[in-house]
Amino acid sequence: MSKIENFQSNLWEDKMKKKIAICLILLLLLYPIFAETFSEMYSIENRTTFSTKGHPKAKGINLTLKYPSFWESLEGDRPNIVQKFRYYDDEVLVTSMILILEPFDTQESDKAIANDLFQKDNLESLLPDMYSFIDGDLTTYDNLKGCWITAAFEQSMAGEVVSGYTLFQVFVYKRRLIMINSSITTGDYERDIECFTKFLPEFQIIGASIILPDQWK
Repeated sequence: MSKIENFQSNLWEDKMKKKIAICLILLLLLYPIFAETFSEMYSIENRTTFSTKGHPKAKGINLTLKYPSFWESLEGDRPNIVQKFRYYDDEVLVTSMILILEPFDTQESDKAIANDLFQKDNLESLLPDMYSFIDGDLTTYDNLKGCWITAAFEQSMAGEVVSGYTLFQVFVYKRRLIMINSSITTGDYERDIECFTKFLPEFQIIGASIILPDQWK
C-alpha cells in the first residue's frame, strides 16, 4: 500500500471512529429518556385490572388480568370473545383478547381434562387451521395446568390478506377452555417478526397476571 493509500485508509478509519463515538454518546444521552418512557408506559403501576365477573359472555367464569392502562378496552365482537384490548403503535395493531369456550362434554375434573389436553408433543393440534405452529410448552396459570403456543397466521379478510403472529395462553377452568390470545399485525412479514419479538414480553406479563379468585375460596 502506498503512503497516499495508507494515509487515506487511516483518515477513513479515524472518521468512522469519530462517527461511531458520536453515535454512542448520543445513545448514552438519549437512552435514559427512551428507557424512562418505555418503563413508565409498561410499568406495573400503569396497569388496569379487568374482571370478567358478571360479564354476560363470561359464562359464569370469574377471571381477572392486568393490561397496560393506555390500551383500549372493547367488548368482544364474537360470542366466545369476552373482552379485547387494543393498541396502535406506529402502524402496528396490537391486540389481546379473552376467550371462554363452551364446556367440555365430560364430567371429568379440570385436572384430568388438562392432563389429557396439554401434552407437549400435541400442542399444535390446539391451533385453528389458519395458524402455523412455531413453538410451545407446558406452563401454569394461577396454579392451573396449561400451555403457551406461538404461531403465525394468515387470513383473507374483505379481499385483503392479513398476517401476523399470536401468543396463545391456554388453560382449563370449570371444564371450559380459556384462552388469552395476543397478536400483532403490521402488513409486512419482516416487521411482523420484529414487532412480535418486541411485544412478546408484554403478552407474557398479561398472562402472568391472570387470577381466578373463586378457586381460592
